[in-house]
Amino acid sequence: MGISSPSSLTTYSPSNAASSSGRVPPAKPCGERLSLVMSMISFHNPSEKQMFSLYCTRLHAHPCYNSPHIFVRGVVMTGESRATARQQVVRWGVLFGVIALVLLVDQVSKKWVLNQMFFGETLQPIPALVPYFQLTLTENRGAAFGFLPQASDIFLVIALIVIVAMVFFYPRLPARAWATRIGMGLIGGGALGNALDRLQYGAVIDFIHYQIPGLISNVSNLADHAILLGVIIILIQSWRTDSSPKPAGDASSDVRTDGENPV
Repeated sequence: MGISSPSSLTTYSPSNAASSSGRVPPAKPCGERLSLVMSMISFHNPSEKQMFSLYCTRLHAHPCYNSPHIFVRGVVMTGESRATARQQVVRWGVLFGVIALVLLVDQVSKKWVLNQMFFGETLQPIPALVPYFQLTLTENRGAAFGFLPQASDIFLVIALIVIVAMVFFYPRLPARAWATRIGMGLIGGGALGNALDRLQYGAVIDFIHYQIPGLISNVSNLADHAILLGVIIILIQSWRTDSSPKPAGDASSDVRTDGENPV
């Protein structure tokens, strides 16, 4: 199967048609567009032609596009499909951008603390907040905020599972769930930051010390706070989505995933 000549490659769009006739004609039916493509391509046998026709039919199972159609090497490319590809790049960019930012801030803060303090040492950067807030360098072999301090290896595995699961479920998010994407990026960056600590030092580096004398005392790090903030954002977004009324015309847009292009 091959295209007869480069000059036969055709781009059809309402704007091109309007420039020649002075008005925008109605979009061609899908059948006419498919016939136009197949007339430009030379097939070696009928079965090849039938397979290509079936492929195009399945590709355009939804209503006809009004955006420009470009046919190159037997593959149908549309303005809508290119816009969808750009949106997917943006959505994945949000996730990995937030992860990278959290990871950078977390690791830089830990390196600074390790260079400035000894383990067990306490600094009081804001004397007015003592004893409620201070810096105390400690090791944590458990979960975030010091929970289960003797389960370091288990939480390393859990952190890696969370990151893999996040990448798996991320494409299934609704197209407009930007807050959820940011929340997942915060969780992923925090989990990855603590996982790197376990791989480098065998424990997580904690230094942010909050306490209420006689009630609670906790030492954590910026990765822990990123995870907590991400969970809060996702919970709030889920609550808002469940509680907000959906107009009948917008019902389909809430379930659209990254593989589809929102209107």
